[in-house]
Amino acid sequence: MSGYSFSLQFPQRWMQAPDQVRGSIVQELKDIMTLLRTETTVSEFAFTQPDLNTHLDEIYAQKRELAAAQQAEQEKERLRHEILEKQRLNRERLEKERVEKARVEQEQQQKALEEQQQQEKLQALREAQQNEDAQAEAEQQQRDQERQQAKAQTRQKNTEAEQDNKSAAASLDTTNAADNNAHTSDPNSIISSANDNQAPSGGLIELNEDQQAFVHELEMRIDDYLSEQMAKMSEDLKSWLHDEVQRQLARSNQ
Repeated sequence: MSGYSFSLQFPQRWMQAPDQVRGSIVQELKDIMTLLRTETTVSEFAFTQPDLNTHLDEIYAQKRELAAAQQAEQEKERLRHEILEKQRLNRERLEKERVEKARVEQEQQQKALEEQQQQEKLQALREAQQNEDAQAEAEQQQRDQERQQAKAQTRQKNTEAEQDNKSAAASLDTTNAADNNAHTSDPNSIISSANDNQAPSGGLIELNEDQQAFVHELEMRIDDYLSEQMAKMSEDLKSWLHDEVQRQLARSNQ
């Protein structure tokens, strides 16, 4: 039989003891009470637990093992929860990175698309401007060619007119010389010949070579003035077109 020293802390210690320990001690007390009865034969009597201390140590050892196993299980569960939490956080991080990467890629694609569209617009405007410039240049060349042809035709007409005038003047001089020789002695013939040489009232006066050259010079000056004005007007229109295109592009980008 194990010996115990009871104290004032016994009720607290007794209530804190495991149920198996308390049951073993109660059974030990019952065995003692049975042994103390007069009808009990000592030689035939046996305690329920031959060695109460060993039995209690085994109970406490089992409790400790159970507590250790529970603690190990709790630790294992805690570690499992930590692993699951880390995995969850890692999945969330990966998902956030995936979403962020997709967002960045989408923004880059959108930006690239906008830049491509802007380049296409600029290219279309450049091509339109080049076509307009080429058309304007072709029209200007055609106008220049037409002016050159007109000038050449005018020069040719002037040359032909000069030749006709020279031929007419030579013929007139010949005729006048013959008339002068025929009517030298007749004053009336001289007066009539002088009157015939005068231009009729209200008729066109034939221009001499200097006057025709002066008229031709005026025509050239008019052509040069018109060419200069048309070129200036073309430059003004091109400048206005560039400014208007830039203004429209700036408005579309806002």
